[in-house]
Amino acid sequence: MMRHLILFLLLYLWSSAEVSSQTLIGTITNENLEPLPFAEVYDSINNNRINGDVNGTFVLNLEHASSNVSIYHPEYQTERFLLPDSLQPTDTITRIFVLLNKVQLVEEMQVYSERMQTVFDEANMNVRDFLPINDGLLVLSSQKRRCTLSILAYGKVVNSFELNNCSAHTLYRDCFGNIHLIGDKEATQIWLDNDLHYISTSPIKEFESTVANCTGNFEKTTVFETFSNRNKKYTLTAINKERRNKKHFYHCYDKAGERVARTHYRLIIMEYFKRMPEYKNVISLGVWTGDLKELDVHKDIHTMIAWYRVKEARLKIQTFQNDQGLLTFNQFNDSIYYFDNEFNTMESEHYPFAKSNRIFDVIQDYGTSKYYELTQHNGIYTLTGIPVWGEDNSGSLSINEVPFAEKIKIHDNWVYFLLSENGFNSIQRIAIE
Repeated sequence: MMRHLILFLLLYLWSSAEVSSQTLIGTITNENLEPLPFAEVYDSINNNRINGDVNGTFVLNLEHASSNVSIYHPEYQTERFLLPDSLQPTDTITRIFVLLNKVQLVEEMQVYSERMQTVFDEANMNVRDFLPINDGLLVLSSQKRRCTLSILAYGKVVNSFELNNCSAHTLYRDCFGNIHLIGDKEATQIWLDNDLHYISTSPIKEFESTVANCTGNFEKTTVFETFSNRNKKYTLTAINKERRNKKHFYHCYDKAGERVARTHYRLIIMEYFKRMPEYKNVISLGVWTGDLKELDVHKDIHTMIAWYRVKEARLKIQTFQNDQGLLTFNQFNDSIYYFDNEFNTMESEHYPFAKSNRIFDVIQDYGTSKYYELTQHNGIYTLTGIPVWGEDNSGSLSINEVPFAEKIKIHDNWVYFLLSENGFNSIQRIAIE
């Protein structure tokens, strides 16, 4: 009896350790998003080698905090993935790995041309993010476990501040113009003059529901966007600052998409009940918080949750404020909506967002308030101007020099992005033609 009890405890501890490890759930595709079956996945830190299945899907347990994962396929360029330092032991990472044809990659790669300018490149400093401000940039960088916030103007660092902690990975400007340091668990509002001032800190979920969803700040009214119904219903709401009354003035609803996501969600619950006995079932015990991570107890459920995350992705709708009012770019129904300062629909027009290539975002030029759609083909990002308010915007740019450029932002007709070399990111820029 005692021997069986000890064996049970050992198995329980082993299974708990396995579940608590970081997990990478991946789908391997080519540039047309077609699955690449049986590609090899190799974790060089833990010397763990597996193969994807016939659908290009794999689940890899990562036992080391600095796992370096490579994806190999004989006809495609190797893709590498470095596990972020900020992840917690129970985190699950889901990612689609897009592999480029080797011949295509060689043809697309170009020697860095004269049009690409280095903006920030400090020795042994890794740029995590940056944000255009006035005539310069705010740069978040790290060196080992030390993080620095620098103000860059006229080509040089004019001020820098060492941060209290190194958990922030993103810089965010809210609708009021305030700047926040975003980490995995919390967001901190800051103020900069000659010194760095910490204003307030809030849990990341609270920040996302009260600050990040603000899309417009007007004299008497603040506008918020919400995604509901499995992220398939988009709503714009204006709230009067004094009376606090609400006006819902725009909706878009993908009912079919919601049904698909809801079905995937229910299948996860059913699979969990099949795998987990009642005495360990957090749903049956009434202690489930609603977080799917708590149901992530088997590789099949890993994969199901990964696909659910794809199915519950937000509708591709973005809203921006400018001098005339609000602009809503709706990729779901290929339309642009114009709202005045009273949130009445001035007009709407059909706009054929790129369908032949993968479109990721509409990006606003911080300085000129022009708008561009960002597409990707064979790893090369292209920005194409979108004419709005009757103004011509024929500007365009393909970032041919850097496949899969990261953190693309636009300011005063310059495209800024990160370039990774030898494990360190620098900031580069190219002028829009």
